[in-house]
Amino acid sequence: MPLPRFTRNILATSMLLAASGTFAADTISTSIPVTDSINTQTLNKNPQNVVVYDLAMLDILDVLGVKVSGLPLPKEKGSYPAYLSKYESDSYYNVGNPFKPDFEVLKQHKPDLIIGGSRAFESTDKLRAVAPTLDLTVDNAHLLSSLEDRTRTLGKLFDKQPQAEQALASFNKDIQKTRPLAEKAGTAMTVLVTGDKLMAYGYGDHYGFIFDLLGFKEATQVEGKGRFGEIVDAARIKKADPEWIFVIDRNSAIGQGPANAEKLLGDPQVRATRAAKDGHIVYLDAKAIYSAGGLTAYDQQVKRIYGVLSNSQ
Repeated sequence: MPLPRFTRNILATSMLLAASGTFAADTISTSIPVTDSINTQTLNKNPQNVVVYDLAMLDILDVLGVKVSGLPLPKEKGSYPAYLSKYESDSYYNVGNPFKPDFEVLKQHKPDLIIGGSRAFESTDKLRAVAPTLDLTVDNAHLLSSLEDRTRTLGKLFDKQPQAEQALASFNKDIQKTRPLAEKAGTAMTVLVTGDKLMAYGYGDHYGFIFDLLGFKEATQVEGKGRFGEIVDAARIKKADPEWIFVIDRNSAIGQGPANAEKLLGDPQVRATRAAKDGHIVYLDAKAIYSAGGLTAYDQQVKRIYGVLSNSQ
């Protein structure tokens, strides 16, 4: 039996209101405010076509299980850290060098989101003219809180909050397990080898995580801050006489081999330090720290240091 016209009109109106309510709810739920190093933007959740220039953020996206589409593919395989080697593939379109993005490729592929920052920072405005762009550069002066913030931001954007919290809980557990050993291990220096130079890093510096995260004591106060640290020589290292020396060999990270690091750290004055005499010169994964520097990179180094400290007791 046909429904009366009045009843049909009420039903139709109810259905339209329900539909528009559902649409409104969907619209609200699929866009969120995201704050990066520059400002706050409203972005669509779960972007599909994602370009990543910052390997630290690729590191975190990999932990969260987020798929990416475009990357600054290296000219030679083996340039990425081992745990990111699967991304050195033609499965991803090449978006150019972080210092010189390929805007033609970007315009051709029309990404939904670009994660720039870090080495691509200078191109942020131009990248934003192509697609929504985030600068999630890790703040090394506040390393732990910055990694936590970046991981949670990406977890929220890609609906991966449980994965984000699980990864952060595991990372913090590794830190808390290692820190008591590091605090009792004595003085230390972090030295980066680049070309024929040695650069030292301390609290709040780009590679000062052994002090900030783990609580090693500085063998000498380092004046240089940021990415470039302070240039030191063998005499300075001998004078500081650290009980531990942690080495980041940039030469090896960029494919130039370990010869310079071995030569510079084999200097008689360095060999005279307590670190050298006790076998406490530790080479960290330079590709992971120098090339990437995300959650996995630092967690791997913390685990390595825990193993070294455990074995030294």
